[in-house]
Amino acid sequence: MSGFDTLKAARHASIAKLVTAAEKLVTTTKSYEDARFWAPTIDKSGNGYAIIRFLPAPAGEDLPWVRFWDHGFVGPTGRWYIENSLTSIGQSDPVNSLAA
Repeated sequence: MSGFDTLKAARHASIAKLVTAAEKLVTTTKSYEDARFWAPTIDKSGNGYAIIRFLPAPAGEDLPWVRFWDHGFVGPTGRWYIENSLTSIGQSDPVNSLAA
């Protein structure tokens, strides 16, 4: 039996294998939960609570938080531009000069 005849004889098994693999991909649901982030425990009625403690500012800093600016707008191509501004880290941002 030639190589082609062998492939032709096994085609039904090959197709079944491909269909099974495709079904696994379609039925697999993706979880968007990220275990790196903490979330409060929620009770049966959907309520949760947390105790939040604010830490003092680090040595050499005046405020205990970080301030940043960002840009979000639809450009001339119809696509969104969403990025943090370079002014947040004390650099000149070309987007600011275009907006002014």
